[in-house]
Amino acid sequence: MSEANEPDFDALSVTEARQLVTDGVIEGEEWVEYVEREKVLEEKHVFNQEAPGEPITDDVLAEGADRADSWLSYNKGLQNKGYSPAERITPDNVDQLEQEYTIETDTGGMQTHPVVAPGDPPVMYFTDMEDTVTAANARTGDVFWEHSPEVQREEFTEYAVTNRSRGVGIWEDRVFVGTNDGYMVALDRHSGDELWRTDLLWEEDLPEGMEEYPQTVTAVTAEPVAYDGILFTGSTTDQVQWGAVHALDAETGEKLWSE
Repeated sequence: MSEANEPDFDALSVTEARQLVTDGVIEGEEWVEYVEREKVLEEKHVFNQEAPGEPITDDVLAEGADRADSWLSYNKGLQNKGYSPAERITPDNVDQLEQEYTIETDTGGMQTHPVVAPGDPPVMYFTDMEDTVTAANARTGDVFWEHSPEVQREEFTEYAVTNRSRGVGIWEDRVFVGTNDGYMVALDRHSGDELWRTDLLWEEDLPEGMEEYPQTVTAVTAEPVAYDGILFTGSTTDQVQWGAVHALDAETGEKLWSE
């Protein structure tokens, strides 16, 4: 890249950096160098209106795989059947499907699937690569709210713009999202307000030699699962061969165990 085309670091946002990649001005592996990283640290809570819906109880979760009006976890339901019993789309009419709407996410890519809570209208929750959670009307695409958890570990900024997030968990009146700096965050599923935040890096549980690495390498990218008041998730790192499974109190965020 020539000096004439080199972007101004101080003036460049995450969105602008992605556009430079799209336009071929910089290579994909280079764009992180030109991002104004301070923007990643800012907590963003955009509230338009409250998302509707009844609590997602244990009974609703247990019935999830057999319900046509929802998609409550990875592979449809807790049983992981991977398909919906809905019958409106058939081999005879599938070629008539048309795009209804698009939701702009301001992200470099997505590795997630939406969670859809039943209701009138159904509410769709999804994450982007920067851990932003969006609640939207699943019928129209109108956004109820967005919440971007603030990165807590200052040293994490060099990793934060290449995040990975595989979705949210849902239980009762809250949604749960893991962050790429090693926290689990609970949000009110109607308003998007943060209810609690728990640090999943337990220093006393680190394997021998792990203490040499900064806390910033620990990330929570998987979709969490909640049932019977307990939230289950995992954490891992790209830096060393280490990971852990965690159980938290879904109401309070209290750590129950880690293995």
